[in-house]
Amino acid sequence: MNTQTYPIVSKSIRGRFFTDESCIYCALCVDTAPANFAYDDSVGSAYVFKQPSTDEEICGVIEALEGCPTESIGDREHYKSNHHSAKMNMRQLLTRNQWLAIAVVIVACFIAVVCCMDPFILMMLGILVVWIGIPALLVAGILWLIAFHCGHSNRAALTILSIVAAFGCFVGLAIPPNRFVQQRAVEAAKEYPSRVAQLLEAYRSSHGAYPTNLAQLPSMPSLPRLLRSSYGYRSDGSSYSFSFSQPGGLIDTWEYSSETKTWYLST
Repeated sequence: MNTQTYPIVSKSIRGRFFTDESCIYCALCVDTAPANFAYDDSVGSAYVFKQPSTDEEICGVIEALEGCPTESIGDREHYKSNHHSAKMNMRQLLTRNQWLAIAVVIVACFIAVVCCMDPFILMMLGILVVWIGIPALLVAGILWLIAFHCGHSNRAALTILSIVAAFGCFVGLAIPPNRFVQQRAVEAAKEYPSRVAQLLEAYRSSHGAYPTNLAQLPSMPSLPRLLRSSYGYRSDGSSYSFSFSQPGGLIDTWEYSSETKTWYLST
């Protein structure tokens, strides 16, 4: 069976049957179906100069196709039938529960990216999609158009188109909610000092100094995600501070001082 890995002989008449340039011209096809095959001296290959129009001619061409030692004769109807069967087999290969599991994994990955990935990394992925994905789409699109014009499918080009399009959609859809989630995280971190201020002052009144670690407090509100690093809270006893890295910033850090009771951005 011809897999269309070689260019089709240009002289082949467009239609169901064709020959490609892997042909070594053993003359089998010309001898079997002389009403449909001829020899092209310029490329040293046989070609279809007339598509079969009767059952007898179709049988002769199919006989030549099945007997071709280099599998250089192709049948587009047979290829389309096999391609359709492959798609059906893929659909039948996975059960409904397996498709559901794949969908759940994709959604879970999307939620993880939205909630946990740093906006800077996500933005870099977006730039990667623009600078690499768009050229890849253009090249794959051109290859697909060329293959379509020649009458056969370029599965590699279609695969590239599908992967790049899916990745681009994934990243593009993740950026807006990721920004929203990270902004809410920043707001929660900035609100935290006012929520624990009374607890810290009560500890200082009892012990004469602020705690060196928030775990020393008898009770405290849940610590926001951005303040859970080792430098989220610091104290020298007489004062304390909070700090966290700005999501999406390489070296930008938000700092809070108990002396000024304000946040400022350090770069």
